[in-house]
Amino acid sequence: MDIAALIEDNDECVFLDFKREEYHDSNKPEMIKDVLAFANAGYTHERYIIIGIKKDHEGLTVNPVEQPQDSAAIQQYIHENITPELSVSYISYSYQGQNIMVLVISDTNEQPYYPKKQLNRGNGPFLRPNEFWIRKGSRNVAGIREDLEKVYARRYAQTTLEGKIDLTFKNGRQSIELPILETLELPSEQHKAEIIKNLNHRQHIYENHGRIYIEKYGHYSPDEDGDSYEAMDINTLKERLANVERNYHDENHYHIFEEHGVKLQLTIANNGKEHLKDAMIEMVFPVTTGFYITDRVPLTTYQLSVATGIDYQAGYPKVKVQYEQIRVSHQIGEIRHKVPTEVFTKPLRLAALEVMRGADLKVQATIYAANLPNPQSFELTISFK
Repeated sequence: MDIAALIEDNDECVFLDFKREEYHDSNKPEMIKDVLAFANAGYTHERYIIIGIKKDHEGLTVNPVEQPQDSAAIQQYIHENITPELSVSYISYSYQGQNIMVLVISDTNEQPYYPKKQLNRGNGPFLRPNEFWIRKGSRNVAGIREDLEKVYARRYAQTTLEGKIDLTFKNGRQSIELPILETLELPSEQHKAEIIKNLNHRQHIYENHGRIYIEKYGHYSPDEDGDSYEAMDINTLKERLANVERNYHDENHYHIFEEHGVKLQLTIANNGKEHLKDAMIEMVFPVTTGFYITDRVPLTTYQLSVATGIDYQAGYPKVKVQYEQIRVSHQIGEIRHKVPTEVFTKPLRLAALEVMRGADLKVQATIYAANLPNPQSFELTISFK
């Protein structure tokens, strides 16, 4: 998985943790505990401890790792202290032009994993042989008998989901034909035309009937006369004209994507014999001239200005443009078997211009899940008519 996307699109969870700085001699046993917890988690793909990143409700901060510890030494320390042997790697990664480190834990097929020997921290024991730690959500916790039973059940159960997951558009196929945007008159263009009409009229009166202009428009006040272009003086109209694109940016966005664009939805069919757990989708669209996906639910200026208590963006997919690709990801959650499930809580908003007419767009989509041994990949096709 792309590390930048991993950082930006996910919070700490069952497969991801952020550390502000490297583990050092005084807290290396903490690294063993973290690795153990991730290795025992109920998740089937790679797990990541990303070092040099702080991420919380206040945002994301990069704390670069200037002189990282030797990768081989980190791997050796883990191998010496965890049983059975665990596959790990310790790699550097350039994020926002700064070096961070990524500890990758993979091939966790021999659960449960335990400390190989006692590890001390300070003046006392920190980890003891056969202690069982497990990652649950964003926390490392001491496992209980029920957790251990689930580990063995996962280890010896034969999966019923491999090759049983299907992804389609709502039409039931992996291809779909979508309309392009016909010629649209944007709200900003409508207001621009109205402003110019009134400005020309006002300038004509000013140049030919100065007294009438002063009597009628010389005392314009927004508080008293409102936002009617018919009441505005020349200076106000010129100011409105200069700022019309900015003033109606939200309305343009709403007009394109919400009123005239496409609301794209997909469906997952789980044809296995168990629920798909903690499912996530990642879609990759090529960056293409004339094709656009909005990264938020479009709102009008009025909706943005009024405090309704409604989170309009909740449930909308995450959209990022990276490396000539538009990456769309969404946490789906549990998918029941034999019940078709819509992928997005709120459909993805997209729009295509005339230049896309007759074009085919290939989209790569991947489904991840806690109990899906291998991510399931699909190629979808969008045609524009």
